Amino acid sequence: MRLPLDVFLLFLFVISVLAACSPTGSSGDSASSPTSDQRKAGAGEPAQGRINGQGWVFRSGRAYFKKYQTNYLIVQLWNEDNVAPCKEKKGSTLQVRLTAPKGLATWNISPDDPFNSLLSIFFSDLNLRPQPRDNMKADQGEITFTSIDKHFVGGYIAGYFQNPKVGSTRVVGDFLVPLCQ
Repeated sequence: MRLPLDVFLLFLFVISVLAACSPTGSSGDSASSPTSDQRKAGAGEPAQGRINGQGWVFRSGRAYFKKYQTNYLIVQLWNEDNVAPCKEKKGSTLQVRLTAPKGLATWNISPDDPFNSLLSIFFSDLNLRPQPRDNMKADQGEITFTSIDKHFVGGYIAGYFQNPKVGSTRVVGDFLVPLCQ
């Protein structure tokens, strides 16, 4: 006995839908690691990337209140270990400095507002000539503070700087630094 064509097509459609909706394995079997653009605050990935074309991974740093504006934090991130970050004068050759309001929130740096000095991410390569020290201000990015207490500041940074005269500059990931008085 042969099925009519319309019943056969309906049968194939139902089988296709059931096959598409059924799980193909246990959860986690095919989990893929997120790309750096997919990372979000608190993902546990230390801040890392490139500054002036050179590899950079967060190792230490510090946070302190902006002079005369205690509602703003300045966070310096270094790619070298430092046992006394609150006493450090210079930091590492390659470093990141960010400024944002003190608060558990996320702020975006936009190319539409390049003159906002109270919200910024600066990348520094102290070997780059000519100076100034803060030679690369992020064109776009994100700053998130996930924890602030009297001892530590934790957060997430995603900053990007593009200029044909400077090597690739991009840092993304989490940080935790002491809050210096």
